[in-house]
Amino acid sequence: MKTMKNFENVSQPAPAGAGHRRARRPRTGSRRRAAAVAGVALVLFLLLNACATLGDPLSRAYSRAHALDYANENWPGHDFYIVQTSFSPFWNYNVTVQAADSIDTRFTLRVGTGIVRWTDYDTVVAQKINTLSRFNDSLQADVQAAFTAAGFSPFEATDFLVTIGETAELTLDMPYDKGDIIPKTSLFIFGFSDAPGADAAEEILRGAKAVMTEYGIDIDEYCVTMYDGRYNEIDGAVQNGYDTGWRPPVPSPENRKRRVRTLKKRGRAPGAFFCFV
Repeated sequence: MKTMKNFENVSQPAPAGAGHRRARRPRTGSRRRAAAVAGVALVLFLLLNACATLGDPLSRAYSRAHALDYANENWPGHDFYIVQTSFSPFWNYNVTVQAADSIDTRFTLRVGTGIVRWTDYDTVVAQKINTLSRFNDSLQADVQAAFTAAGFSPFEATDFLVTIGETAELTLDMPYDKGDIIPKTSLFIFGFSDAPGADAAEEILRGAKAVMTEYGIDIDEYCVTMYDGRYNEIDGAVQNGYDTGWRPPVPSPENRKRRVRTLKKRGRAPGAFFCFV
């Protein structure tokens, strides 16, 4: 009986107490695999997002090569090479190519997700905008060098701008010659003056023409805009004209009177615009 009692005591499970903890079940293989897949997916998502917003070497190299092939296939006969590449989010690259045999054959191709979406060839090359820009830059530099060498500065803070006429008179890769520029060229000089007027403007214009003649620069038209010293804000229309390279129109007498009345109403002193060819 004693033995049986002991056996019964041993075989009976111990009652669950207040401090008893349930045994933790081991993690199965499927759970481990799911966690690994989720971790890899998260890493890939972060890498993909970084590549989409910052770019990556593989898509950059492919876009450059594709742009170069596209240029050579669509405009054969040129030895194109890449001069600049910029990136926009979501795998968009702007690739600028230059023809080795043509100084003005330079344009940009936009490659999006490996496909050429757009080029500006028809604008900057076909319409000779590159040629016009090259002439403008060269003429601006020549005029600046001439004014500096001659010490010509009629205002305390003198600024100037040159413009060249229509691109129809230009040809692609046309050589620049500062002494013989086929389209009409204009030189605009502007600054502040204590006493703007026709006599002062005439002196400035003739001085500028003398400098251009001395240094052999072909300028067809000379213009000067003078502002009273109290008028410290250039009129918006004129300012935009200078910024974009357009020639501000010479106001008619009636428009000039209207402009003077407007400026007086605002409490500003009017400027003066003089021009001669």
